[in-house]
Amino acid sequence: MKQFTYLISFLLLISCKNESIRPQSDNQIKIDPNKKELFFDIKQAQFSETIPLESTEHSLLGNIDKMLIKNNHMYILDKEIAEAIFVFDEKGKFIYKIDRSGQGPGEYSSLDDFTIDEKTGSLLILDADQRKILYFEGSTFTHEKKIPYDISFISSNGENFIGVTNYCDGEG
Repeated sequence: MKQFTYLISFLLLISCKNESIRPQSDNQIKIDPNKKELFFDIKQAQFSETIPLESTEHSLLGNIDKMLIKNNHMYILDKEIAEAIFVFDEKGKFIYKIDRSGQGPGEYSSLDDFTIDEKTGSLLILDADQRKILYFEGSTFTHEKKIPYDISFISSNGENFIGVTNYCDGEG
């Protein structure tokens, strides 16, 4: 009887597999970390003008964590203090802000990053805590999409959004 128990235990042990569990996606892009890329060096930039931003009770910034200039608008992310995205026109006049902190639909619990969809002009906000991207047309929330990974940064290439993650599937 002992031999039978050892045999069954041995068979169970060797039948165990360590298959990695990962979300299925055909849209994954692997980046070669050894490939050298050229990055923009801010020290080499030449600025032709300074644009003062309009100060109102609704447009007060704490920090500028990220800024994008698209479609004659300046989009400014303040992650920590205001926890909002501020939008100004090309002259610095305040237009609107997105301040939707919360846990529900159309709300973010963490304001991690944002981008502008090159094709539609929509504002995409990354909420890494809730693993979702919120879509806005102007200041109006339109919809959200769940994402399968923890991602830290997003960008748009006109066709899709691109997310940066430190997810490792165990290969390589």
